[in-house]
Amino acid sequence: AREAGDRALLMRCYINLPAVRQRRGDPTAPLAEMIDEGLVLARRSAATNTVAWLACNQGAFLTEAGRFDEALAYQDEGIAQLRILNAVRLSTQLRLRAWLHWLRGDEQAARSDVEEAERAQSETEPQTAEAAPVSRAWLAWATDPRGAMTGLHAWMTANPSLRGSPSGVAQELARMAMRLGDKAVVVRAVAVYRERHPTIDAPIYAARARWMEALVAGDHRPLEGVALVYEEAGYPVFAVDALADAAVLAARAGVPSDAEKRAIELCTELGMHPMLGPLPETRWLDPDPAPARSAHD
Repeated sequence: AREAGDRALLMRCYINLPAVRQRRGDPTAPLAEMIDEGLVLARRSAATNTVAWLACNQGAFLTEAGRFDEALAYQDEGIAQLRILNAVRLSTQLRLRAWLHWLRGDEQAARSDVEEAERAQSETEPQTAEAAPVSRAWLAWATDPRGAMTGLHAWMTANPSLRGSPSGVAQELARMAMRLGDKAVVVRAVAVYRERHPTIDAPIYAARARWMEALVAGDHRPLEGVALVYEEAGYPVFAVDALADAAVLAARAGVPSDAEKRAIELCTELGMHPMLGPLPETRWLDPDPAPARSAHD
């Protein structure tokens, strides 16, 4: 019994330690190695719940690392286990897999996962609550960008006490509002971000804070440095997002920048389809355009 208890405690450490380190922005590669060690133990022990946790976590980590095909295999494994367990986490994990499908350019699969997540919606933990409104906004963005922004803003206003994920409501709202030229919403989103995210002495947290402040200032230059921090830490998906924001701001200001070129090169290398539309994002040079084709074409 003691041996079984020790094994259970060890497997819990494989779940918690990488997750804590990932949330503070540690480099992804060693975290992925740690989770794979835990998965070997969990599968050997037929620990279904632990397999579900670790596989879903690994899918999320590898998504952020731009290793999309590998990430999908882990997400599929984790979600299959959650279905067996009838777990309340299923809806959140479906939304995270939808994000991955969108990044891979499979809009139909992404929509299917979001729709299933809506049907399976159940009580969620505060740290995962933002997955629902963000996925709904991404779903609406392609054909109704202002409606997507308005819905996200309404959710943020109605949930003032929640602390979200690194790419949660406030950040996505600020990025959408910047494209639509709604400075008041950008300012509000960044203010909420400051309130909800404590100052942590970690490069990724510092870079994310600079990202938000750059959106308020409308300055592309800090964003190019932010992207470099993300690249060096093994988070190329977020590097692309920062570069895409920088490219829009630079083009509006009429100043030279390599951000667009770097973003397109990274997307080509990763096989990535940016969440807010194909690059270059010329439609946003005149804010609040008419609806265009799918953002994930």
